[in-house]
Amino acid sequence: MANAWKRDRPPRLLSPRILLLLFSSSLLLLIFLFLSSRTPSPIPVSAFKTLIPSRTIQPFDCFKCPQSHPVIANIVEGVKYPFLYSLSDFGTLPDKPHKNIVRILKGKPFRKPDISLTVQEILEKMKDQGKNGFVVDVGANVGMATFAAAVMGFRVLAFEPVFENLQRICDGIFFNRVGESVTVFEAAASDRLGNITFHKAFLRHALGQGVLKTLEGIGKMRRTQKVHAFWSKACPTYTFDACLSEAEAFLFAEGKIKKIEGKTPLNRKNPLKSK
Repeated sequence: MANAWKRDRPPRLLSPRILLLLFSSSLLLLIFLFLSSRTPSPIPVSAFKTLIPSRTIQPFDCFKCPQSHPVIANIVEGVKYPFLYSLSDFGTLPDKPHKNIVRILKGKPFRKPDISLTVQEILEKMKDQGKNGFVVDVGANVGMATFAAAVMGFRVLAFEPVFENLQRICDGIFFNRVGESVTVFEAAASDRLGNITFHKAFLRHALGQGVLKTLEGIGKMRRTQKVHAFWSKACPTYTFDACLSEAEAFLFAEGKIKKIEGKTPLNRKNPLKSK
């Protein structure tokens, strides 16, 4: 019982362990107060241009676009990288349907578009060389060149001013599961931002299918009794630079760029002169 008094002695308030805990807590509190009182410095706007590529022109939104109907789509025959596209021309139903509709009734795929085969052959050579970049489809129509490139893994910018064709492109984006690869613009491509007027003629032998012509061309077609109606529409013109950031590069461009006021358009790195 000689050491019984030690059990009854009150604990020391400032033991080394308690002092260490108080010191650590105070240090953490000071660090927190110091960091929370600092005002973060803003990131310069120029930094966003290099870190986050951005376009100055907003692309066409397929999710907000009314669904086209009826939809007649099928896979394309005879291409190394198969894809589907949706018809915009049904022919004259029921007497003279489009040839691809007849092929569907016979259990055959759509006929191979020449442009699709050419695009895949050119891009396959570039792919073998390790080249990468954007494929630009100017006057995309219903996307036969666009999807030929997209199913190969290439990113595509598609320019198309006709709304009915844009609806069919949106169909193809869903059918081919290439929403992350294809960006669509409801516009014509040019060397400047602006507007043009294009004219759409409806032929007597086609159901709902129009062709783009100049007013002079439509006049000649009407004199030959081929056109039963036409309309005109204002169309925006976009430059390639407005649709791509500086960090993004052209790989290959298909199609023709619209001329504005008779002047030949200029574009970055002359992408139309691909070998």
